[in-house]
Amino acid sequence: MKKLSFWAKANPKQSRVMIALAHVFTGVNALVLGGLFYFGDFDVSRWPLLIFANIFFLSFFLYPLKEQASGLFRNSYLKRKTLDFLLVFSAGMTLAFGVNHFLSVSEPLLQLPEGKAKLIVHKTIPEKELKSDFSVKKELRQKSRQLRQNIKAEIKELKREFKKQHNEDGRDNLIKALLIILTITVAVTLGFLVAALSCNLSCSGYEGLAVVTLILGWGGIVWLGIIAIKNILRKVGQGRKNPSADPLG
Repeated sequence: MKKLSFWAKANPKQSRVMIALAHVFTGVNALVLGGLFYFGDFDVSRWPLLIFANIFFLSFFLYPLKEQASGLFRNSYLKRKTLDFLLVFSAGMTLAFGVNHFLSVSEPLLQLPEGKAKLIVHKTIPEKELKSDFSVKKELRQKSRQLRQNIKAEIKELKREFKKQHNEDGRDNLIKALLIILTITVAVTLGFLVAALSCNLSCSGYEGLAVVTLILGWGGIVWLGIIAIKNILRKVGQGRKNPSADPLG
């Protein structure tokens, strides 16, 4: 492994191409694996998806800084390689289980047998229920408005971070681009899962809950994704910029 690291250091261009191709290969294999799980009737719960997604983000935020000698982000060869493995493995499994879960929840909840029987239901909505629906819609609008304001503020902050990174080292920019692409991929996968869950709720007759799930779910994913990208822009390359800084303050 160390010989491979030395070769990558001596051949930066070739190593970057290999890393990019490895990311693409891992992503495609994860998507195929998720599809094979589904077509093989190997349905899994949402918990493995959440666990591997949390492992990925935790490994990223704990990744050591290059010039850090002590503290939580202390740099060591063993720690770097362990977290590298966890990042790649957890990202691949998150995609695989995400595809499997998305295909599973996209199926109809009920498959009714063929028949000629018809069931007609006439429902009268009492005044109290109408008032409660109105209050739910009002609360949903308030939450949606607040979420939009938070997202706009985060986007403005993200623009400022991009402007600060204009003159950075090319290697840092490549690493940041790969991490941002991976973050967006995870966010899109989670967005598909939220959409599928909302669709199932709507088909089951819970239209109000489906709308709440879709709006707040997508808004939350976008907000968290922006925060993750901001952390990527701030953290990657920080150790090389301040090699003489005291890690303890």
